[in-house]
Amino acid sequence: MARSLRVAPEYIKKVKSALGRNSYPSQQTFAIEVGISLSTVKNFLTGKPVDYLNFVELSKKLGLDWQDIAYKEPETQPNKPQSTNGEASPFITGTPITQPRYFFGREKELKRLFNLLKRHPLQNAAIIGKKRSGKTSLLHYLKNITTTPAEQLRPEQKSDWLPHPENYCWIFVDLQDARMQSREGLLKYILESLKMQVPKPCDLDHFMDVVSNNLHFPTVILLDEISVGLQRCPELDDGFWESLRSLATNHTDGNLAFDSLVIDELEIEVSPLLRIFSRISENVDAALNQASAYNQRLLLRDVADNLNLQLQNFVRSTDKYTVRFYPIIKSWREIVTNYVDELAKITELRQEINLPYITGNPITLEQEIFTGRDDIGLRIEQLLLDRRRLPLLLYGQRRMGKTSLLNNIGKLLPSTIIPMFIDLQGAPSSASDHAGFLYNLARDMEKSAKKQGVTLPSLTREVLKSDPFTYFYEWLDKVEEALEQNTALLALDEFEVLDNAIAKGRFDEQDVLGMLRHLIQHRPRFKVLLAGSHTIEEYQRWASYLINVQVVHISYLKEAEARQLIEHPVKDFTLRYEPDAVERVLQLTRCHPFLVQLLCAEIIVLKNEQDPSIRRLATLADVEAAIPAALKSGGFFFADIQNNQVDTTGQAILRFIAAQGEGAIVSRQTLLQQFPDANITFSLLLQRELIEEVDDGYRFQVELIRRWFV
Repeated sequence: MARSLRVAPEYIKKVKSALGRNSYPSQQTFAIEVGISLSTVKNFLTGKPVDYLNFVELSKKLGLDWQDIAYKEPETQPNKPQSTNGEASPFITGTPITQPRYFFGREKELKRLFNLLKRHPLQNAAIIGKKRSGKTSLLHYLKNITTTPAEQLRPEQKSDWLPHPENYCWIFVDLQDARMQSREGLLKYILESLKMQVPKPCDLDHFMDVVSNNLHFPTVILLDEISVGLQRCPELDDGFWESLRSLATNHTDGNLAFDSLVIDELEIEVSPLLRIFSRISENVDAALNQASAYNQRLLLRDVADNLNLQLQNFVRSTDKYTVRFYPIIKSWREIVTNYVDELAKITELRQEINLPYITGNPITLEQEIFTGRDDIGLRIEQLLLDRRRLPLLLYGQRRMGKTSLLNNIGKLLPSTIIPMFIDLQGAPSSASDHAGFLYNLARDMEKSAKKQGVTLPSLTREVLKSDPFTYFYEWLDKVEEALEQNTALLALDEFEVLDNAIAKGRFDEQDVLGMLRHLIQHRPRFKVLLAGSHTIEEYQRWASYLINVQVVHISYLKEAEARQLIEHPVKDFTLRYEPDAVERVLQLTRCHPFLVQLLCAEIIVLKNEQDPSIRRLATLADVEAAIPAALKSGGFFFADIQNNQVDTTGQAILRFIAAQGEGAIVSRQTLLQQFPDANITFSLLLQRELIEEVDDGYRFQVELIRRWFV
C-alpha cells in the first residue's frame, strides 16, 4: 500500500459536501475535531496527497469509504504481488495499539489527562469506558507519545504535550498479570522500575518509606485493568489502595497522583544556593512552555512568590555566598513580576477563565479555595478549651470536606493550638506491627507540626523495636517540652481504617486504643480529634475506651458560603453568574461542597470553549448544559453512594423516588407498599443524608444525586 493517498478528482466535490453534511462549519473546526493539522485537512479536501493513515481517518469522520474515493494509479503492466517493504498493516484489531503512529483521535481526553500531569497539586484520573473502546491503547499512547522520535510519528502528529517529557518516568502495570496481583509482586515491580532498592520485607509499610524518602522525579504509574485489582486480588484490598491514596495526598507535597502517579523532579547534587536557582529556572521554563498566556501567568506567579520567600531568607542570612547572590535573586524577582503583569493584560484580552476548583483531592493548607466552616471551627475551639478534655469526633458523610477541614483547621483556631494531621488510611494503619504504627504516627506528627512552624524531636523506627509504647511515651515527653505553652491537636482522619487493622489482628486493641485514652486523660498538652463517616456508637470497641465523645457534625455549606464558592472562589475570579444561574447551582447541589465544585468546574470548562464575547458570563442555560458532564466526571462519587453506602433495597428505593421527578415527595405509605419491611433502610438513607422526611413522605436531599439514580 502507498504511504500517501489522495482523493480522486471526480470525488472532490462529494468530499467537500460531506463536510457540511456532517455539521462541520469550517475546515478548521473539522481539523480540531479529528486532531489533524489544518494543512493536512486542506490537502485532503483539494485532492492533494496525504499520509494514508490520515486519509483513512478523515474519510471515516466524513462517513465516506476511503477505498471508494481514493485515486487509483493507472496500471501499466499486469498485476504482480506487491512488496510491503516490511510495513505491517496499520489496522490493529486484536491487541492494544502500542505504537503512537497508529493511534487516532481522543484529542479532548488527551488534553485533559496531560493537563492533570502538569497541574500542581497533581490530580487523580480514571479512564472509564466500555470493553474494546481503546482504554489500554490510550494508556500506551500516554506512555509513549511524548518520547517517540518524530520520524516514527505521522506528519503533523502532536507530541509536545509536556514541557519536559525527558524528565518523566512511565510505568505500565497490567493487573491481569498474575505477578502484579500480590502486594509484594506489585510493589517490587514498581520499585525495580524506578531503579530503587527493594526492602526486605517488601511490604506496604517499607514501600511507602522508600517512595516518600527517595522519589524526586516525575513518575507516572498507569494501572491497566484496575477492576481486576479491586475485585479479584484479596491482597490488594481497600487498605492497600487507601494507603497508596494517602501516599499521593499527604506524603509527596502534592506531586503524586493516581491513576497517574506523579512525583517531582530528581534533586541535583549541587550546593543549596545553586539548587534554588536551578529549580527556579526549571519552573520558569515550564511556565513559558504553557500554551496559554493565562496558564503561563499562573505558574509564573508561583515562581514570583517563591522568589519573594527566597529573598526574605537571603536578607536574614550572613553567609558570604548568599550575600553575593542577593542582587541576582532580586533582579530575577523584578523580571518575573514585570512579565506576570504583562501576561495579565494579555489574558484579560483573551477572556480566559482560570479553573480554581479542586475535585480530585482534599483541599490543602496552601490552596486559596477553602471556604467557610467558621461555625465548625468555633465549635471545635470551644470544646478544646473545655477543662474536661473530652475527645472529639468530626462526623460527616463522604466528600463533605472532613479532610479539607482538617488540612485547613489551623486557619480557624488560635495560634496556640497546633494541629497535627494524621491520615489513618496511610502509613500508620498499613504498618505490620506496633513499632511501625508508632513510627509512622510520630513521623506524620513531626511533618504536620513543621508546617505550623513547630519543630518536634525525631523518633527512629529502630528505637521503637524493643519496647514500642514505652519509648513512644518517652518521645511524647520531649514533644510536650517542644510545645512549650502550646496545645497539640492530634487529628486522626478516617479512624475506621485503624479499627479495621485492629479487627484483622495487626494491632492490639488494648495497646493502641489504651494509648489514645492515656493521651486524653493524662497529657493535658494533647487533644484528640477523630474524623470519619461513622459514629462512635457504630464502633463499640472505641466507645469503651473513649468516654463522652463530643460529636461535631459537618454537612452542607451554609448558603452564603456556597455562594462565595460559586461566585468568588479565589481572588480576582473573572467568571460572573446571572442571578438565576447561581440559584440553579444552589438548587442542584444543596450547597454540598464537593458537588458545588464539581458542577462549577464543568461550567468553566464549558465557558472556555465558547466565544470570548460571551465567555465570562454564566447563564442558566450554561448551568443546565454542564450537568451531564458533571454526572460523568463525578461518576466515582455517585457510584460510591450506589455501591458502598446503601444495600440493594436502598438502591431500589432511591431509584423509585428518583423516577418521580425533581423535588417529588413520595408518601411513606406508597413506599411501604412497594418495599415492605424497609423501615431500617429508610433510617439508613436518612442517616446517609440521601433523603429527607417531608410531612408524611420522603424526597431526595440533593437534585444532582437524584439525577444519577434516574
